[in-house]
Amino acid sequence: MLEVYPILLSETEATKEGAEGVYAIIRNDYAKDENGKSILGREYGYEMFGAQLHGPIPTEPRAGFATAKDAEEAARTEYREWRAGNIPAGTKIKRHQAWRTAYRLDRYLDYMNEDDLCERYWDIMNNLLTLTEDRKIGIVPPDEMMDYWSAVQTHVLEECVLKQFAYPHPLDRCPDKHQVPDYDWPGIEQAAGAYKARTFIPGEFLIKFGKYKYLSAAYEKGEIRISPASSYSDSSLNRAIRDEELEMSIYFHPSRMKNKGLTENPDDLDPPVKPLGNVVHTLKAPTNYYVYCLAAEYSYRLFPDFEADCCLIINKPKIFIERLVNAMLAQLPDWRAFGTGVRYIDPLNTTEKDLDVFFCKHFKFAYQKEYRVIWIPPISQMVLPCVDLTVGSLKDCCELVRL
Repeated sequence: MLEVYPILLSETEATKEGAEGVYAIIRNDYAKDENGKSILGREYGYEMFGAQLHGPIPTEPRAGFATAKDAEEAARTEYREWRAGNIPAGTKIKRHQAWRTAYRLDRYLDYMNEDDLCERYWDIMNNLLTLTEDRKIGIVPPDEMMDYWSAVQTHVLEECVLKQFAYPHPLDRCPDKHQVPDYDWPGIEQAAGAYKARTFIPGEFLIKFGKYKYLSAAYEKGEIRISPASSYSDSSLNRAIRDEELEMSIYFHPSRMKNKGLTENPDDLDPPVKPLGNVVHTLKAPTNYYVYCLAAEYSYRLFPDFEADCCLIINKPKIFIERLVNAMLAQLPDWRAFGTGVRYIDPLNTTEKDLDVFFCKHFKFAYQKEYRVIWIPPISQMVLPCVDLTVGSLKDCCELVRL
């Protein structure tokens, strides 16, 4: 007699709250005679299907079982293995499924609460969103970082699944209006026009976004104010500008920590104490310092993000930076000066050796592609005043664009 029946493999059936429903169809007609006709009852097998899937499932039938019970147990075991991330090498699955599977093998977000997950999600989205030429919010063109942002965003979604949140909670609330590009910023059409009228070759220009009243003085007379790094923690600054420049924290998941004491003395505590959260490592700058921030990309969204009505296009950056550094060192001759692109750090996926508090920033700012010039004092100084420089007209190495 032909036997065909379904069994439930997941904990529940698919629900409106977002739970998946995964099933296996058990059959006893997998054995065939020499003519290809099924021999009922000789060989059992199964094939999986489901709804609202939280990850990949096998797409090919499985056969070769002597009894229905053997096939059922094999289906349940395989489902558990795939959900644990143990998918056979060489299996072809969609990218988002691969990211979800990899995350289940390294669940580094499991100590984050709803607010933390929401904050991280929108920090990631901040790097995926852009402002298009026609003043619409869009997705950035594919580049070498696109896969990373997409993968870690999918990890957040998968953690929400594992915490059994009803989609899209808690990601349906944007924590700060400055996260989303402002498509209605006054004069943004002029920004697009300026871009179309020029050729921007990566690595051969820098941009300073700001207010016309300040940048026009810099362009005409070379009047530039240099601020201490500590000034960027001012609570009155918006999210795109405000940052704690004198310290940076990274977070190690306990599963990634190597504690030799626990390895050498496994019987100290039985059962072991469950960790309460991530291990936090904070690197603090030994001194305050001066910093001048520029962008290495002409991006429409940076005008509203920096509340700018103007930008200085530095088309001869070497000349500009030499003047800036030399003018500062004339006032502070014993200081050290450096200039380089900022390295953006994912605080949950990095190591201590990657940290340099002077040139690293949280990855939520990565879309800004910052280039910075800093000046470090010979001895530690935590309180620094602003410094006003005059470097002379910048007309020979810059252009001024006003919205």
